[in-house]
Amino acid sequence: MYDRSTDQLDQILGGASGKQELREYLESLGRSGDELTIQGYFNYVIAKKKLDAAEIIRASNLANTYAYQILNGTRKKPARMKIVALCLGCRLTLPETQRALEIAGHRKLYPRDPGDAILIFNINNGNHSVLDINLQLSEAGQELVE
Repeated sequence: MYDRSTDQLDQILGGASGKQELREYLESLGRSGDELTIQGYFNYVIAKKKLDAAEIIRASNLANTYAYQILNGTRKKPARMKIVALCLGCRLTLPETQRALEIAGHRKLYPRDPGDAILIFNINNGNHSVLDINLQLSEAGQELVE
């Protein structure tokens, strides 16, 4: 259900008339009423896009151990830029990246923030190279993706 729009989910939920239908709706979300975790979101994205975890980690430029801890759920509150790095490694769109940040409990990328603007520009233009983006961030004196 993660690939459905909020409007579509509103319509489905609006048609639910009893507690059993609500339970079925929550189960169809794959959460059974629990909050979606960053681990669950990345696992969903990896499965949906048929990605390879090792390739994502290599593209993210994160330490293998740290990245796998995020993906297997042992790292409960990963840093914001670690989430961004994994999003870049997964080649996520801007809305998908914003959703990942939101799920992880971090602020979304904000266009008025110079570092975030660089990230937004690159994601929107299909550049997901952590090394290239870090060069741009460094030149602008901004926090690096690491």
